[in-house]
Amino acid sequence: MSSAQLPESSPTTWNRKRIESILPHRGVMALPDCVSVAADGRTAVGFMRVPVNEITEGHFGVCPGVMQVELAYQVLGVLEAARHTDLAGVARTIQMAQFNVLAKFGDVLRVDVKVTKEELSRKGGTVQAIATLRNLRDGENDRNESTAVLEATAVPKKIFERMIRTQHNAGTDENTIAALASLPPEIQAAIPPAPAPST
Repeated sequence: MSSAQLPESSPTTWNRKRIESILPHRGVMALPDCVSVAADGRTAVGFMRVPVNEITEGHFGVCPGVMQVELAYQVLGVLEAARHTDLAGVARTIQMAQFNVLAKFGDVLRVDVKVTKEELSRKGGTVQAIATLRNLRDGENDRNESTAVLEATAVPKKIFERMIRTQHNAGTDENTIAALASLPPEIQAAIPPAPAPST
């Protein structure tokens, strides 16, 4: 599929507000501004204007490769959540990643995601996809595109929410306390205390 084309067959456009209704990412980690999902549920195109924030400022105003991969995974997350509403995905592997896109503050990134393999049931499974990312100002120049093969594990949302729910004050469990106590005093002093539990 040419990156100049959007998915065919009446794609559905997800804006940021709708994306946030299905993905847990917030703040600087909420990356796509919009995602166009094809009717067949196999391809999606996401767009993000490179923001000015602590991530890009810490990389000399450039969108780092790890942020490009995260953008691709979030577009894949929207693509899968559009069809599998009872599942939640977790990144598993990144293969054959090449980072050739240089994007700075204000540039618009486009990522094309295509599912190549999917083994899902109501109990979960795995999804594999190819992601191609370009800076819109670079057009169709293949030398200026980033690519990666993404693999994600899907689990039922109820199980996922149970896995990430804080059951206690994180960082104050016996294992963490014992591990910290074994460190040199100057390192212990440099590590901030565990955050207070949220109410």
